[in-house]
Amino acid sequence: MRNSLDFIEGITSFFRESSAELKKVTWPTFKQIKVFTLVVIALTGIVGAYLGLLDLLLTQLVSRFLG
Repeated sequence: MRNSLDFIEGITSFFRESSAELKKVTWPTFKQIKVFTLVVIALTGIVGAYLGLLDLLLTQLVSRFLG
């Protein structure tokens, strides 16, 4: 019986402490979120284009040597 009480107290303590920590967080503003989202989208496009070009070049190179 004591183990189950300890378990429940542990869960309760976890949620209480988590709530207290979340109150300390400095959340980003809506403007920051928009900028960060655009940065992620732009970088994803750049990396995708780079990898696509690299794939195309390597495919051409391999097909020339292997026929």
